[in-house]
Amino acid sequence: MGREAALESFISWSTDMGVNHQNVQISYSADIDSFGLKCTKNISSGTVLLQVPRKAILSWDLARKSLFLR
Repeated sequence: MGREAALESFISWSTDMGVNHQNVQISYSADIDSFGLKCTKNISSGTVLLQVPRKAILSWDLARKSLFLR
């Protein structure tokens, strides 16, 4: 799977998990072979750019309990 396809899968997964990224676009830059976030509009100080629910975070405890990660 190429990096662009992986990004599409990640964005789909993150949406399913409830990740909110209304003010930013998650993108891939082939020039530097890297992923990043870019604002989609002018934002004010204090604006929330990204919200990640706990269920979408891979913690050490969750990794230890996961059969998939063994």
